Amino acid sequence: MARFGLWVAALGLVCLIAAVTSESAPETSGENICARYFDDGTTMTIARVFDMIAINFRDYVPVFGTELIRDFMKYADSNRDDRLNQAECEHLIQYIKQRAPAQSKK
Repeated sequence: MARFGLWVAALGLVCLIAAVTSESAPETSGENICARYFDDGTTMTIARVFDMIAINFRDYVPVFGTELIRDFMKYADSNRDDRLNQAECEHLIQYIKQRAPAQSKK
């Protein structure tokens, strides 16, 4: 019985080590991130841009609101249709990353 307890403890320790060391870096490829937020498959609305920045780029834009999102849209939305296509979304992501370095998590 004691041997079984040791096996369970060892297995638990291995699982814990695997979980801690396998933490992957957040996905930051513009193409992959944009595709997750498209509303109808090819474009995203300002609400989805807000969601994308809040979820994926909080380290780059720690404090933001509606006005900043509107400024981002003015910068990225080249055809002024209030929606971002793939190229515009990738351009916005590049702009956000270059605008300010990511804040380090403590």
